[in-house]
Amino acid sequence: FDSRGPAPGTATLTPAIPGNVRPDLILLDDADLTTVRRLTLSGGRRGLNVINDSEDLFADELTIVGSGEFGIYTHASHDLVIEDISVSGAGSPEDESTGDGVRIDGLGGRNRLVTINNLTSTGNARHGLSVQFGFEELLNINAAEFSGNGVNGLFVNGFNNGGVWNDLFVHDNPHG
Repeated sequence: FDSRGPAPGTATLTPAIPGNVRPDLILLDDADLTTVRRLTLSGGRRGLNVINDSEDLFADELTIVGSGEFGIYTHASHDLVIEDISVSGAGSPEDESTGDGVRIDGLGGRNRLVTINNLTSTGNARHGLSVQFGFEELLNINAAEFSGNGVNGLFVNGFNNGGVWNDLFVHDNPHG
């Protein structure tokens, strides 16, 4: 599956009913070998929702603004590349369980990989990037900025196996 905006430029996706925050703008459920590129995702519950053993996702050149819960949410999915992404304004301060610019939640197995290249996550209600891992999973981050988020710029829980983290700029968040 390949979803691309025009080149050069981007296409914008919004909920069909203005102000409706219930639908996900893009839902990938057990989707393999998927590319999502050159899009602006504005509003909705989640800008990009990747769940249920989706694998080999390449998300590139996305701008995600004003999502009701998370800009990008992944659960039980693996081998993901997130590149040249800007996320802002996810969640609301009233809901303490959502509001992450990017949330990577349980990759569901061993030797799974997430690579993030050039991520900017600012002004989200909770965390810029929230990672909830099991074990033997790898997270590589190359060039990321987390600023002005409500709680943490970068929040990592249950991370055992490492990865490579380069050029992280975390500033103006209450807890780092």
